[in-house]
Amino acid sequence: MHLPAGEGKKEERCKLWSKFLQIYQANNIKNDYMFVFGDQNWRTLNTLSVDNILKAIKKQEYKTILNNDELIQMRQYDNTGSTAQCLSNFFEAPITFPPTYKYILNSDEYQTEKDKEVRRPSYTDRILISTLSNNLEILQYSAMISVLAIYHFIIKRRIRKVNIQQVSSIDLSGTQSNPENTVTNN
Repeated sequence: MHLPAGEGKKEERCKLWSKFLQIYQANNIKNDYMFVFGDQNWRTLNTLSVDNILKAIKKQEYKTILNNDELIQMRQYDNTGSTAQCLSNFFEAPITFPPTYKYILNSDEYQTEKDKEVRRPSYTDRILISTLSNNLEILQYSAMISVLAIYHFIIKRRIRKVNIQQVSSIDLSGTQSNPENTVTNN
């Protein structure tokens, strides 16, 4: 999913997200899991300066940035009746890596200004999950920053009521590893 870019476009992002869910639900599609990933463009709120964001990144204090993350803020507060309510059935794995937006091309430095506009490093690329079951365990959620952000996402789920577990790896470049099945005895 690619949502509108830029600070101050939260409502546009929420409206498109809601429209996506309405279309999905109107088609009566029922799955145990729904993964929505891509450049969703959620931003770090302007309550945190670029300098403070860069200091937090240098110290690997990502929680400081996440406490000022647009998506997390919307999901933490009761948004009954608002467009953000569409996010209530989704969760995200814990983020333990630096923001993925916006790097200077072929560099590990952030582009914090463009055309005299401030660009706050942000977690714009996300993987959100909705599940109807409780048999999903996220084993890894990480980002590999190079020319573009590629997320590495490993999940484990139980298949049926036997103790067979399927582990597969998904990254945002569209590659899925072959599932590895393991049988465990309890």
